[in-house]
Amino acid sequence: MDIIAILRQKIHLLDSGEYSSGLKATLSHIETAYRHLMRGQKDADQTAFTDAVYRTNQAFEGAIKEAYRVLTKKNPENVRPYDIESHFSKSETFRRRVLDQFTNYRKEWRNPSTHDYKLDFNDSEAFLAIVSVTAFSCLLLDEITQKLAHDKEVAAVQEIAENVRCEAGAVDANLLTRIVETLKIYFLRHTNGQVEKGTAAQ
Repeated sequence: MDIIAILRQKIHLLDSGEYSSGLKATLSHIETAYRHLMRGQKDADQTAFTDAVYRTNQAFEGAIKEAYRVLTKKNPENVRPYDIESHFSKSETFRRRVLDQFTNYRKEWRNPSTHDYKLDFNDSEAFLAIVSVTAFSCLLLDEITQKLAHDKEVAAVQEIAENVRCEAGAVDANLLTRIVETLKIYFLRHTNGQVEKGTAAQ
């Protein structure tokens, strides 16, 4: 299973929005981390593994901030990863085991490597960081996709309701007749409408 390809596909399927550049940057950091891992293995360059982890940290930050942007409709620029994690915990976006792994990455990987300039990582640690952050990013993308699909559907339903309301309002009759006409208008529109294909998350 190529999880980087899965992440790439999830990002590719999204409509463009404020979150797009951040998600593309997240993917770029993960792809670069993987190239560092390969370079370290090929050239026996131990520094490449540390470079890989620093890139996964950037990807981690990008993924959670863009998910926060979409799910809360708030700008994440000055929000700490801890506060974003707290939001996800309180909103029960993820089940406990997933959230525990998320917390573990922040505490055991991201924070130490951000503050300890002498820290280094080996081949196995770089590999684990890439897999973990790519998996988290995929989970966050599913949440983003669901939220965007929900918002799009709500907007579409509101538009349909407004159109039906306008057409049904033109009917001059008693309440029962108006209800019947409203339902006819709705179902005729719904029958002729195209159903979009989408992913499971959508």
